[in-house]
Amino acid sequence: MESFIREIQRFGELFEGFSGHNVAERSELRSFYSMAARRGKDERDILHARYTDEECETLLDRLLAKRNDQPHDGIKGRTPNQVLHQLTTGREVRRITDPLALSALIAPGGTRKVTKKGIAVGARRFIAPELGAFVGREVEHKLHWDPDRIFVFTREPREFLCIARATAAMSNEEQRGIALDARGIWRTIKNEVRARSRALVKQLPAPAVEIMAAGGTDTGSVEPATVQYSTPALEVAADAVAAAHSEEESLQHVDHSPREASYDEEEESRKAVARYLRLLDTERSQWTDEDRDFIDLAGALPEIKEALLLRARRRASA
Repeated sequence: MESFIREIQRFGELFEGFSGHNVAERSELRSFYSMAARRGKDERDILHARYTDEECETLLDRLLAKRNDQPHDGIKGRTPNQVLHQLTTGREVRRITDPLALSALIAPGGTRKVTKKGIAVGARRFIAPELGAFVGREVEHKLHWDPDRIFVFTREPREFLCIARATAAMSNEEQRGIALDARGIWRTIKNEVRARSRALVKQLPAPAVEIMAAGGTDTGSVEPATVQYSTPALEVAADAVAAAHSEEESLQHVDHSPREASYDEEEESRKAVARYLRLLDTERSQWTDEDRDFIDLAGALPEIKEALLLRARRRASA
């Protein structure tokens, strides 16, 4: 292995534009040219680099192909290709057909708890409408090849959930639209849970308080709902990659021409400001869950901030 690495290093030294194996060698090579000769030029022009990345890779592939056809003493005078042929003949060789799926599987990531403001990764915050159904729950994330996106997976069972985007790369309008979509998903799930709960209560053989008082001995066994899950990890990662490709393709066909608004945005903003100020003048104990969600989401809107600033100025001058 060491000899192979040395051979690759010596091969790299032959390229025009070689910049050294370390910082010291790089500085020494640059010092061959005066400051005047280096001024206004990038590293490629200073060192007279000739080959592109693709051309370097092609030349390296040729070197490896030549090396693999040469006999080696370490493998009893055989070539690496001969040894590989002997090892694989009559055997099943497994190959991953989607390298991007493997990349998404082994990419750096971690576990995060979803809040009403999305997922915090480092100093950035990522949001997506699908996260509205997982507020308060933990999810797994993996880095996307686009630094402004991350892959998000559920934990148990581990399934692809969505691709979340960084708020820093979005406009205020986009953030507000995603927040409203997430809130709609959360409401739908909450209403569905309530409806199922009411239906289950109606099926009880006796009032809930009587069942609890009796220790539940008359209710019989309760069979929990289960969902079978057998998707391999690579298939889950492939779902994430497919979603990324679908998203990129859809963005290429988006019609960016201005469209006529389907509602009066100015009137909606006025109503939102009026509701926000009205809730601030109301005791918090009288707020509903919907009121609290509205306060959390609307507080970041520019028109709300402007209204609060104007209100503070009026009170200060009074």
